[in-house]
Amino acid sequence: MSALVQSIVSGLLLGGIYAVMAVGLDIIYGVLDLVHMAFGDFVMLAMYTSFFFYTLFGLNEFLILFVVPLLFLILGIPLYYGIFKFMIGKPHSFHIFYTASLSIALEAAALIFWTSIPRRMGVPYAQEAIELGSIILNKALIIAFILAVIITILVFIFLFKTDLGTLIRAAISNRDLIEMIGIDPHKVYLLAFCLGMSLIGVGGVLLAYYYPVSPTVGSAYTTYMWIAIVIGGPGSIVGSIVGSCIIGLSQTVSALYFPVALQNVFMLFIFIIVLNVKPKGLFGSR
Repeated sequence: MSALVQSIVSGLLLGGIYAVMAVGLDIIYGVLDLVHMAFGDFVMLAMYTSFFFYTLFGLNEFLILFVVPLLFLILGIPLYYGIFKFMIGKPHSFHIFYTASLSIALEAAALIFWTSIPRRMGVPYAQEAIELGSIILNKALIIAFILAVIITILVFIFLFKTDLGTLIRAAISNRDLIEMIGIDPHKVYLLAFCLGMSLIGVGGVLLAYYYPVSPTVGSAYTTYMWIAIVIGGPGSIVGSIVGSCIIGLSQTVSALYFPVALQNVFMLFIFIIVLNVKPKGLFGSR
């Protein structure tokens, strides 16, 4: 029983980290109606950026949590105008092929520059544990979860307590409404895309605290995030968080009873059940 409780707690901690990235992807999808299949590869780049800042420049890991998201927010501007803007309004099949090609290119470039050898940030508490009775939890995972919760709360405050956040939520509910009230939709799209990019940076840093990074990890995170969004319901921020927690739980609990290689099978099994019972997701409205 203690092993099950530990797996559940670990899954919720992991799901909390996933939630930051899932919210970012859901904002991009909800506002731009963009199926972003290279999302995980930008997470991979954020993890590598964190690794190099920490190991080469000796930057404090908590300072990296501010620097990397800021860099990715700024990077979002040329990416939006140079790559993603012209995809808006095109069929989802076009998005999938285009961004999947971008994903392959980013992964190949990472393999050329950094080889396939996994890298770790090596934060001092990554090998330390905290004992809570019979439950033993990794200290780096707990710290990453706490930071993820704080940042998620800040995102909620931005979305629900500011005028810009209200615009983003309005665009998620009805993209045509933005243009009808006289606001340039591309300004809202750019804002949403840059916010999503900054949350990619946050997720990449938090994952780098605990997990190693290699050029091929991006495809896995793309899969996890899209499944989390579909389970929770596309366009629902709360749904993205709930879906992320379900993904985290499925990974840790299934590893307790089944071989690790079947983790994704168990996750996809849950995904199929939810799609059959609630095709719009648990909290989806469209």
